[in-house]
Amino acid sequence: MSLKDYSAIKALQISEFLNNEKGFYTVSNVVKVDEKNRNAFIKDVEKSHEALAIDRQQMNENFPSLLKRDFNTLINYSL
Repeated sequence: MSLKDYSAIKALQISEFLNNEKGFYTVSNVVKVDEKNRNAFIKDVEKSHEALAIDRQQMNENFPSLLKRDFNTLINYSL
C-alpha cells in the first residue's frame, strides 16, 4: 500500500506521525525501551540514521528545573 492509501484510513491518523513541508519530511514514532538500554538506543539511532531521538521521560524530568532556572533569571533581570 502507498502512503496515500494509508492516509485514507482515518483510524490510523497517519497525519499525526508524518509531516511534509517544502520537501522536508518528519516522521514521529514511539519506541519503548528498558531503562537500562535507553542511552545506548538513543546513541545508536542518532549514529546509524539521520534521525533525532527525543527522550520524553528525560524532557519531563528536566523541564521543571529548567523552568525554575529561567524564571529565577527573569526575576534577577527585572530587579
